[in-house]
Amino acid sequence: MAKNISQQFEACMSNIEKEVNRVVLTNLEQFGDAMVNRVLPEQAEFRNLTGNTLTSYSYGIYLNGILQLLNYFDGKPAIRRKLKKDEIVRDFVDYDGNNRAYFQANIDTDGDYGVNSASLFLQTYKPKGRYSIIFTTGTEYSAYLENVRDLNVLTEGFEYSKSVFISSFKPIK
Repeated sequence: MAKNISQQFEACMSNIEKEVNRVVLTNLEQFGDAMVNRVLPEQAEFRNLTGNTLTSYSYGIYLNGILQLLNYFDGKPAIRRKLKKDEIVRDFVDYDGNNRAYFQANIDTDGDYGVNSASLFLQTYKPKGRYSIIFTTGTEYSAYLENVRDLNVLTEGFEYSKSVFISSFKPIK
């Protein structure tokens, strides 16, 4: 039995929607990979003690509020878990390869690896809208680095991503 025009139209629209979603999600993934593996690390102004902030640069792509893809920085992993408040480390080589005589943590953390914290956040986050890409780090002290130490962690990347993403759209002629 042949489909009526309404059924044909619905089937066509469904196929178009699937293709649009595929193209948008693919482009968001390419954009996210570039941000967490190149742009954000290159803009970072902080020194890496454990590597947890850098290695927890992550993003989630959502379609209608449902997580479709979770991806991370693909460089060298963190050298240890996040330090807990008042934890002291002495005479060690940090993530960047610098010798450090002493460091005492002044921010309370969950003591896990940053990538695990970022993953948990992105898995539980519920954005609104049809398409969303959310960037994060998995360290509690990212806000401290930006607000107290005035160092860039995500803010400049956010500003950069807005301008680049918007400019990637081309007008229909």
